[in-house]
Amino acid sequence: MNRYGRLQALILSFYSRALYRDVAQNWKGAGLVYLWNVLVLSWMACAFATHTRNDALDRVIDQVPPIRIEHGVAFVDVQQPYVIRDADGRVVAVLDTRETGDPMSPASPIVLTRHAVVFQTEGKTRITPLDQLPDMTIDAEGIHGALALFGMAIIAGTFMYRALLTLAYGSIVRRFAARAGTILSYPAAMRIGAVSITPVIFVNTALSLVGNPMPLWLFWRFALTLTYLRFGALAAAMPEHEPAACPVADRRAA
Repeated sequence: MNRYGRLQALILSFYSRALYRDVAQNWKGAGLVYLWNVLVLSWMACAFATHTRNDALDRVIDQVPPIRIEHGVAFVDVQQPYVIRDADGRVVAVLDTRETGDPMSPASPIVLTRHAVVFQTEGKTRITPLDQLPDMTIDAEGIHGALALFGMAIIAGTFMYRALLTLAYGSIVRRFAARAGTILSYPAAMRIGAVSITPVIFVNTALSLVGNPMPLWLFWRFALTLTYLRFGALAAAMPEHEPAACPVADRRAA
C-alpha cells in the first residue's frame, strides 16, 4: 500500500527520503501519469500568469476579417484601408487590397496589399509576393483554430520530451542505486526519476514566470536534476529507519 499519495509527493519530493523509498517500493507503473500531472500544474501556472496577454491577442485576432488569396491576388470584403489595432490603440496590421496603385495606408508592421504582404521591422522592409503562397482563406476562426492545434502540439511534444528524459533518468537512478548496493527495477527507477524532477520543474516554472533572472540557469538546472536523481536513488537504497515526513499519511496507512 502506498504510504504517500501523488499530491503529497509534490511537496515531499523536495526533501523526503521516505517518499522516494515509497515510490520505489509501493508505487506502480513508470511514473508517467505523475509526470503528466506535474507538467499540467506547470502549464496551468503559466497560463494563469499570461492570461492578460492571451486576452489581448484574442482581441487582435477577432478583428481579422475573411481574407481570400487566389492565384496570387488578395480579396478582403471590408471598407479599406482596414486597420487592426491592439488594446493600446497601436496599429498592428493594415489590409489594403484596392486596385489603386500604391496603397495609402497608416504605418504598420504588417501591410497586406493586393499582390503582396509587406513586413516592416526595425527599419527593415520585407515583401512577400502572394503568388508564392497557395490559395487559402484566412479568418479569425481559422487563426484561433490553428493556434489551438499549435498549443496542443506543443503540449504533446513537451510531454514526449519529458517522457524520453525520464527513460534516461531511470538509467541514471539505477546506476546511483547500484553504487549504493541496491538493484532497482527499471520501472521503479523511472518512478524515482519522475518524482526527482518535480522540484526542477517547479523551480524552472517559477523562474520563467519572473523572467528567469538566474544566470547560467541551464547549468544549475542540470546540476539540480542530477542532485535530486542521486538523492532519490540513495534514499531508495537506504533501510527505512527515519520517521514519516507526514504523520497524517502514517495514520491513514495504519
